[in-house]
Amino acid sequence: MKRNISAVTLLILALRASAVETNTTAVIRLDRVNLRAAPDMRAEVVAQAAAGDVLAVVRREGPWCAVLPPTNASFYVFGAYVQEGVVTASTLQVRSGPGINFRPTGVLRRGETVAPRGRHGPWLCIAPPAGALLWVRGEFLEIVHPAASDSEGTDAQGSGHAAGATSVPAAETQNAPAPTPIAPAARPLSPDFAVWLEKNALAPPVQVSRMGTVLPLDFLFRKPAQYRLVHSTPGSPAATLAYLRNGEESFGTWVGLTVRVHGREYRLRGYRYPLLVPDRIERLP
Repeated sequence: MKRNISAVTLLILALRASAVETNTTAVIRLDRVNLRAAPDMRAEVVAQAAAGDVLAVVRREGPWCAVLPPTNASFYVFGAYVQEGVVTASTLQVRSGPGINFRPTGVLRRGETVAPRGRHGPWLCIAPPAGALLWVRGEFLEIVHPAASDSEGTDAQGSGHAAGATSVPAAETQNAPAPTPIAPAARPLSPDFAVWLEKNALAPPVQVSRMGTVLPLDFLFRKPAQYRLVHSTPGSPAATLAYLRNGEESFGTWVGLTVRVHGREYRLRGYRYPLLVPDRIERLP
């Protein structure tokens, strides 16, 4: 398969990659390929790449490749340790979602700068910072620079993940304007998600329309998604209606909002709640 990769594109990727000492460039072969927080099929999806997208490959680890994040990927840091875009803590974990239950994807040092994109409670959503990495299965990539024969090998380095989570103070009281929610359009399933559904769905999906509030999951261990749709009653705990998946790059912008979700609902083997794959989300008053 041949691709036309402009010299400008390769130069930009080379400059971004210089800090991590890589000169390997790859092209995404399929649509809706998940870029994950760790080399694990259960790791959070931070962004997705389309066929033809060009990524800088930092290293390989088994069947996985660590890549520099695309510019549309969003990461999170605890906002109390960032003042006017500058990190004030000695070290600050960069995470794949707004909570300590989301995996670290890098670490920032005091004095480094970030580009804020919005807030989710005490967490600051930021553009991809220096040193952050995402992971993609190697079979979804075509190496274009250097030649594939030059980049093959079995040498694998450490995972590059930051150390365990630091303690987090109580939620700050300062409010900031929330980012404008992004409605996911009806989309095909990513290749690995389609395989996972084939193994775990008890029956074909049904079309549903459900109303509720979008919240991140408190704990991700053995959960099929990062977000859920809940029904909230004053004075009572939020009751989960369904897990939400296949749109993680936009679900964070809906957190805390009352919405109506139209989509395909799957009953899953071994899970109490159904999995809802949105085709359309409407914000309700």
